[in-house]
Amino acid sequence: MKEERKCQYENCRMEAERDSIYCKFHVRMVESYEKMSPELKEVYDRIKKERYG
Repeated sequence: MKEERKCQYENCRMEAERDSIYCKFHVRMVESYEKMSPELKEVYDRIKKERYG
């Protein structure tokens, strides 16, 4: 029987990819976030906090 794994990104309910803990959409988001410079991460986090709390 196949075990369905859920994406570990915040409140996502989608099924995780086979070789990752994230779904196909959040894999790209996390990878791009990791590649950002510290200054850009700071701006991104500030905007995310302003929009979503």
